[in-house]
Amino acid sequence: KVKLWDTIDQAGLGMGGISLHQKMKVPGPLLMVISYILQLITMVTGMHFRLTPFTVTMLIIHRWFRIDAARKDLDYTPIIEFKDGWKDT
Repeated sequence: KVKLWDTIDQAGLGMGGISLHQKMKVPGPLLMVISYILQLITMVTGMHFRLTPFTVTMLIIHRWFRIDAARKDLDYTPIIEFKDGWKDT
């Protein structure tokens, strides 16, 4: 099982950045309220903002990836395991 945000964090660290886990965290419900306020401002003024309910939802959902179904249904075996390939990337 590969967690998306942990993998992105590893990529950022590998490029010399700081960990996502060290940055300021804003609670998801607060972000959602702000996005709806911005959506209302958009409806009233026509100004567009990048923070929308959709983008907040995409940021706060938990994502992970597994290949168990491909291994079982398709008899798939990766040539290089993810952990080994990710190190080379």
